[in-house]
Amino acid sequence: MKLYYHPFAKFMAGLLAIASLTACTLSLICINTLSRYNSYDADSTGQSLVEDLYYEDILTDMNAASDYYSLLLVNEPWTKDIISEYEAAFSGEKTNFFFTISDFDTGEILLKNYQDDYAAYVRRDYFVTPANYFDHYSEYYYTEYNDSYVDHFGNEIDSQSVIPAAEALEDAEPVHIMMVGHVRKDLNQIPADKYAAAANVAYFLYTNRFTFLICAAISALLFLNFLIFLLYGAGRHKDSNEVYLRLADRVPLDVFLLLMGGLGSLGASLFYAGFRSTLYTVPTKDSLITWGLFVLGANTLLVLILNSIAVRVRAKTLWQNTLLRRFLVLFRRPARYLGQLFLRLPAIWRTLLLCCVFLGAEVFAVSQVYWLGSFVPVVILTVVLLFVILSSAIHFNQLRKGCFAIADGDLDYRVDTSYMPSDFRAHGEALNRIGAGISGAVEERLKSELFKTELITNVSHDLKTPLTSIVNYVDLLSKTDLPEDARSYLEVLQRQSHRLRKLTEDLVEASKASTGNLPVDIVPIALGELVGQVAGEYEDRFARAQLIPVLQMPDAPVTVLGDGRYLWRILDNLLSNVCKYALAGTRVYMFASVEENTVVITVKNISRDALSTTPEQLMERFVRGDASRNTEGSGLGLSIASSLAELMNGKLTLSIDGDLFKAELRMPAAPTPEIEPTEPAP
Repeated sequence: MKLYYHPFAKFMAGLLAIASLTACTLSLICINTLSRYNSYDADSTGQSLVEDLYYEDILTDMNAASDYYSLLLVNEPWTKDIISEYEAAFSGEKTNFFFTISDFDTGEILLKNYQDDYAAYVRRDYFVTPANYFDHYSEYYYTEYNDSYVDHFGNEIDSQSVIPAAEALEDAEPVHIMMVGHVRKDLNQIPADKYAAAANVAYFLYTNRFTFLICAAISALLFLNFLIFLLYGAGRHKDSNEVYLRLADRVPLDVFLLLMGGLGSLGASLFYAGFRSTLYTVPTKDSLITWGLFVLGANTLLVLILNSIAVRVRAKTLWQNTLLRRFLVLFRRPARYLGQLFLRLPAIWRTLLLCCVFLGAEVFAVSQVYWLGSFVPVVILTVVLLFVILSSAIHFNQLRKGCFAIADGDLDYRVDTSYMPSDFRAHGEALNRIGAGISGAVEERLKSELFKTELITNVSHDLKTPLTSIVNYVDLLSKTDLPEDARSYLEVLQRQSHRLRKLTEDLVEASKASTGNLPVDIVPIALGELVGQVAGEYEDRFARAQLIPVLQMPDAPVTVLGDGRYLWRILDNLLSNVCKYALAGTRVYMFASVEENTVVITVKNISRDALSTTPEQLMERFVRGDASRNTEGSGLGLSIASSLAELMNGKLTLSIDGDLFKAELRMPAAPTPEIEPTEPAP
């Protein structure tokens, strides 16, 4: 049988736990007393501890001696009995304390009890007045209803002889005295005196000051071991594996704690009322016994409480067997209804209601400070308020972070709403739905764009084979002898087949450019030469379209970073649109400029027709400058040019100001090569 199952073993473990905890507590009391008087310092001695302990008792006896002298100043009959009591108390046969009272100014000795060798002394000055009759006879009371003095039996006394004497004493001048209190060196003359008892206890404490440290540590370890053994065996029975609940363990936990706490508070109150005067003085033998009994009782209650809690935890009834849980279960439905009603209120009304509750709690906390001087409600209220503010700030920061993440394009970001209150949770879930909705819309848009691109690519490839055959056969027919009518028809077929072939090529190129499937070779390009070549290629077309080109280039050479093929194609598409849609007889401006690390190429012309579309629409596919679509072109030129510019880390933008059409191409400038300085010839 396991030892912790045995009832006697558990009983002994409980007794030993209480005993070890009591020894630890008493050792700590002694350690605290020694530490308060610096007895653990290197230069401390037993005699210094004794002298420190004497100080409070010497002051008490010196105050009594001043009262003794104030009685001697009265010289009235009523002081005789009291003076005789003081004489007996301060005689050399009853106390180890002796004193000397002298005039502060002249040094004349006014009163002393006896003289002897002393071990400690205290010197202080006092202002002493003659003792008042009513200060020493508190059993006499003044009654207002008949203007007389009575004793505690209700017997009237002669106030005619008392009041004048009392008034005279009140008007007497105080006497400035110097008092020296001594403690006899040989305490064995009166071994029952409080100074002798204090010295014995002091030497005992000082001699065993390190023993108390060891005792406190060992008893604390023993207490922990016995407590663990006791708690491990709590509720276990030798004949069954079920948890055994005693009668005390069946009492609801909150009621049990209230009973134990009330019993402990009652014992503490009685102890404090009876022995409060010994709490801050040196512990005597009697006080140590009293403290030991009180600590023993308190530790017994503590061990019983811990044992009962262990049994309840093992039986899983710690929370179930409480009146608070029963109360909460009873009022669960009304509380849930009130909670739902509170959550259905608008946010502003809930905030106002919470502000009113907080204001009421604040008024209560302040009233506690004002009436009782207790800051506990204020501290609790402040902690709760700080918790609410910090938690709200944390939730707000989570929502703010989610907003910025979604705004920056991270559509997969989700706000964790697990521990958020209702309003914050609703807002976080709305943000999550927004992110999911935008992500779904973007995904659908990408699918649609991909589908259109694949459709264009596939159709273009499918058209190229029959179109190639058509172009070849038309070319063969053009080399044969045909009638004049057939020749005109053949020219139409030849022109339209070339136009269709150009359209399919543009479709394939637009698809590759938009998907980034074109190889790009970025190299420095001399912009002036490239623009000059493009302008020369379009010289005849400008002349046929009756346009006047104006070319403006910087004086210094300009070099851009790009792919020459695609940069040529961009300029080709821009100038092709100029030839198609520019107003005849106007100028076409082409000029370049350098802005920091960017080269800007600008093409401007006057439109022949009114521009009813926006620049953004012109950049889309299959959009042409003429809505009637009578001119040649596929509407892909600007879209292809924009995609090619992005492939080369550039950007193409359009702007329309009335009939003025302006295209602006921005490309990164090539770094200027550093010229190393040459050394002068010798």
